[in-house]
Amino acid sequence: MNQKGVISYSFKFLIVLSVCLPNFLFSQNADSLFVQKVDSLFGFSLDSLDVLLRDDKLDSLSMQSLYEIMIAFDDEGLDNLVEAKLPFFALEDAGGHLISSDLFEGKISIIHIWSIYNQPSIDQIPLINQLAEAHQESVNVFTITNNSRIEIRDYVYNYNYNQTHLIDAGSYIKELNVGRIPKIMILDHNLIIRAIYNQNDYGTSFLYDEISAKIKELKI
Repeated sequence: MNQKGVISYSFKFLIVLSVCLPNFLFSQNADSLFVQKVDSLFGFSLDSLDVLLRDDKLDSLSMQSLYEIMIAFDDEGLDNLVEAKLPFFALEDAGGHLISSDLFEGKISIIHIWSIYNQPSIDQIPLINQLAEAHQESVNVFTITNNSRIEIRDYVYNYNYNQTHLIDAGSYIKELNVGRIPKIMILDHNLIIRAIYNQNDYGTSFLYDEISAKIKELKI
């Protein structure tokens, strides 16, 4: 990135801080505007704060830059989930049905945690579709997103993303201690989390091979 671009993104970052920092300093509430707005940058809380963020005229590239600046707010405690059972959920799917985690027991599962406001999430959609097609007989594939059914509708259509989408799940994503998205989680038949993959840690082709190998291992 050139110097002008760095200055531009840094300036926008300072704007966000100037709007949010006073609330952070003078609020003892963990849900202060600063905290919630940081969450929105990571693809969490889709509420009025996300609308405010978009009204700041930050384009997707600028948001990605802010995301990278705030990478220090990473997945604290997420490693503790590996080899632990997925916390119970009861979430609404895109069709309006209430889905509980118990329904996915008995099969290996792939979970894609994503957001339409996070470009790496969107870039992973073809990978998830490819994995779903390759392992359709042996795995459940579902996604968890903070977005609403209306917000994901165009992405589902345009990317042929016809998996089970669990929506409006910002609170559950926070419960998992997911700081960065996207995440791909691999669960065994008993909903024990066996692996968690970050987009930034692997290339797409390598990630496909790695997840396929993990699925094969769990079948044995």
